[in-house]
Amino acid sequence: MSFEPRHGETPASRHVVRKPGHKGRQAYREPAHRASRTLRQTAALSGSDNSTDCHGTTFAQGEVWIENNQAKKIINNDGYRPLADNEAPQVGDVGIYAQGKKFDLGNTQHSVLVNSVLNGQVQSVISKGGITNRSILPPGPGAGTAWNSAYNLSDKANTQLKYFTKRVQQ
Repeated sequence: MSFEPRHGETPASRHVVRKPGHKGRQAYREPAHRASRTLRQTAALSGSDNSTDCHGTTFAQGEVWIENNQAKKIINNDGYRPLADNEAPQVGDVGIYAQGKKFDLGNTQHSVLVNSVLNGQVQSVISKGGITNRSILPPGPGAGTAWNSAYNLSDKANTQLKYFTKRVQQ
């Protein structure tokens, strides 16, 4: 039996649970209070939880779960702006991974918070995906990064990363 929430698609109050013998990506949703004991035990033993996801970590200090389709609204309505071409990311800026050959906030798949920058290049980001631990990783994409193609279900080859900030442009 598999208990794998799809990254960025499951609110904290509900779990994706696959029925025994289920094949494919479709699943039914079950309220958190009725979630499988195995799922709750696995999360508890690993030190991971589903109280927040990547967007909740990025935008709400890990206090809530935020769906992928809400990230665009947050960026557009909470004072964020894309970095200018000649502007380097800084600690505290937000990175958005969007699926597609051309960046579109409507296709947001993952978000991170810039943790360290060296010579204008992001060295590490704070990342969390679904029921995983919060981690400090290189931004990626690639193995061992915040966007590890082995763990993400979307089209990895066409995922774009763009940085946003609340800083006033000078």
